[in-house]
Amino acid sequence: MILDANPSTELEAKLQAALCASNAAIEAQKQVIGGMQAQTVLQSMYLEGMRGQLQAQEVKKSKKRKTGKINMDGQAKILTQAEVVEGVKQWQTGQGQLRQPQQRRWQRGSMLQPQAFGKCR
Repeated sequence: MILDANPSTELEAKLQAALCASNAAIEAQKQVIGGMQAQTVLQSMYLEGMRGQLQAQEVKKSKKRKTGKINMDGQAKILTQAEVVEGVKQWQTGQGQLRQPQQRRWQRGSMLQPQAFGKCR
């Protein structure tokens, strides 16, 4: 290669020294660029994980769970509004459905019947 040859003049010696310095700078830049690329890959992996967690939180928030309460949004309501009346009807049917299996168990005798006990001293 050019750097392996012995310089015959002073100008060639200076040019070879400048070429060596230039090659060293290029190698340093390559190492810095490699480190920056590795950092970018790690950051993108981290952000992808955070994006997944954030999306899961948003999905969880968006799912409204039924609490059995009519006025969950905190706004004042007139109790004759169709939405409120419908909500009460749904709640009552839900309560009726919850009580039916329990009443059937009482009738079958699978649950202990309440008994009156005397007071203990």
